[in-house]
Amino acid sequence: MAFLKKGTESGKLIWFLYCGVVLGVSIFAGHPQITFYECLFLGAYGIYLFIASGKKGVPLAFYLVLPFLIGAGLSMVQLLPSAELGNFSARTNWTFEQVSEGSMSVRQLLTFFIPKLFGGTNAGDSELTFWLKDAYHSGYWTFWETTFYMGIPVMLLGFLMFKKIKRNYFGLFMLVWCALSLMVALGNHTPFYQFLYKFVPGFHQFRIPARILFSWNILVPLSAAAYYRRVRKEGRFKVIFKYAMIGAGILAVIGIAVASGFIASVWPEFAIGQNLAYAKKQALFMLLIDFAFAGTLLLYYKDVVNHGFFQAVLTGVLLLDLFIFGMNYHIVNYSARNIFKTAPILPGNSRPKATKGRCA
Repeated sequence: MAFLKKGTESGKLIWFLYCGVVLGVSIFAGHPQITFYECLFLGAYGIYLFIASGKKGVPLAFYLVLPFLIGAGLSMVQLLPSAELGNFSARTNWTFEQVSEGSMSVRQLLTFFIPKLFGGTNAGDSELTFWLKDAYHSGYWTFWETTFYMGIPVMLLGFLMFKKIKRNYFGLFMLVWCALSLMVALGNHTPFYQFLYKFVPGFHQFRIPARILFSWNILVPLSAAAYYRRVRKEGRFKVIFKYAMIGAGILAVIGIAVASGFIASVWPEFAIGQNLAYAKKQALFMLLIDFAFAGTLLLYYKDVVNHGFFQAVLTGVLLLDLFIFGMNYHIVNYSARNIFKTAPILPGNSRPKATKGRCA
């Protein structure tokens, strides 16, 4: 994204070449579906840059296509055999039901604010296993496949860019991409994904469409940073305060609705077993972060604290938010160290023998 932007602004070919090299290297990361979504996202971003630049003519259009040609060329040594192997894959004949596995449920959009509302992966003793069964072939793995949480402060600041869609092409690009990618993520819950399955090459070979929302974890934080920097530079911090406080208020209403148990009257599944108690706990975590963010914003707005202190506290709130969300996911009993245990190499034995473990 940085190289595409720099190349469009400067008109120099070298930046597009850099972009192509980085794209080619990223393709070797080995996940075809993410690569497919990555190219869709960068293609949409390139169209935005072309329109926003106001430049017309073939040179810039060719330059924006060039990184994809370079990236594909550099990785062709991997792409060609993968394409040949793919012809023997069962995915070539997948039904729409199969490719829509892992579709995000409409009510699962609440996990954008309360990521573990429907449970997690049972990574810790106190974590409830994800129980929502709104998609084909759902299970505990649906949690991480459909998670797109980025933190409440980032989310509240990032979506303020939508305010500028009339005067800012980036805000319009962000709105269009978020809307379209969300319809992809919803999978079989909207007719849009069925249209893509039938008529757009690539979509018929991948399941778990919610994975496309990884692009939000890039786009929304960038938007939050860009919007915050702009209003700070222009001395219009009141704009941030007004709309961010409205957003924080809406989140508070949602959190209170869950924490009070009202959500069980809307969706009876919450009244089953430990579901409601666990959801209430997660809602309280969200309210803690929401009130901390709103309180920090208010103190800065009232000139009680300076800009440096505000930024430090805001960073601390975001770190706390993400730590509460993910603190158990790397310290678990099924870590690689416990699964792949090997005996020391003995004299005359060049290969270690597995003493304990299972195939992950």
